Amino acid sequence: METGQPRDPGLQPERTRLSAIRTGLALAVSLLLMARLNVDVLGALAWAVAAAGVLAVAAAMLAPGAPGLRVGQRAAAYSAAVVLIAVIELLSLLLR
Repeated sequence: METGQPRDPGLQPERTRLSAIRTGLALAVSLLLMARLNVDVLGALAWAVAAAGVLAVAAAMLAPGAPGLRVGQRAAAYSAAVVLIAVIELLSLLLR
């Protein structure tokens, strides 16, 4: 549907950036929650793994518009966070 107004090219990148921030925040909270729930079994290791994941997510989240940051790098950081969540859970299950 054509309205006669020029298209604003700035909206889609902004939505993408906000989506990346929401995803990063959800992953960071998940990492911290997994560490908190498994600290009785894993001790400081749970916090160390969660901190590494949160740092990776924060690095990808805080530099979404950096010229050198590609979409694949952000996806890799977020995927690493999901893998770290799985590692925390698997270690906890194995050590119970």
